[in-house]
Amino acid sequence: MSDSTVRCRRLEETLTKVVGRRVPIYACGACCRARSVVQTDLDPWGAKFGNPTIFLSLVEWADRVITE
Repeated sequence: MSDSTVRCRRLEETLTKVVGRRVPIYACGACCRARSVVQTDLDPWGAKFGNPTIFLSLVEWADRVITE
């Protein structure tokens, strides 16, 4: 099994947990366009495309920002 397969499986497990807790998921529209990600790729997770306005409102709402 390749390292990328393991990473993808872990990502899928994480997304399943997040969706199970009804956490909204937003994907950066510009990042998705650069990677040819379309809405049908996001649909299984109930994710939506975000934009700077949405992301700014989420940062203002949160009391902490977590980044990698």
